Amino acid sequence: MSRDRNHRGNRRKRSPPARGQSQDRSKRGPASEWARSPGGSSARDDSAAAEERAENHYMVRVGDRFDGGQLEVVRELGKGTFGRVVEMSERGSGALCAVKVVRAVSKYRDEAQVEADILREVQARLPSDSAVPICRLHRTFTERGHFCIVLDRLGSRL
Repeated sequence: MSRDRNHRGNRRKRSPPARGQSQDRSKRGPASEWARSPGGSSARDDSAAAEERAENHYMVRVGDRFDGGQLEVVRELGKGTFGRVVEMSERGSGALCAVKVVRAVSKYRDEAQVEADILREVQARLPSDSAVPICRLHRTFTERGHFCIVLDRLGSRL
């Protein structure tokens, strides 16, 4: 017997959303934004995806294009409080980069803009032939309300 039916065969009523949560299903992003594995199958169950949407994460999928089609998602590298970091390839050259996709929350977007400004300032003060080992900022852009920072793709060990 299905878990969604009671002993009389009637569908159970869903309990109301927890305080602060919305029942409005129209706020869900399109399915194409859901994170997917390279094989195309769902990498997260519906409840985890719904939670990420509620927390304003960009739902990344392999093959998604960003920055006017100039970047293509290769894979997700990680995620944290501010958002997630995604490995992308540059259209044309195929060069790999890391893109920090910040959650669509004003305080995180503001902090990410400060981070980008600091990186620009540090880079501007270095001689062009400098071998100082810093993560280079290539550019920033906004994608569907998410501030994005394009950085060097470094290895897993810094």
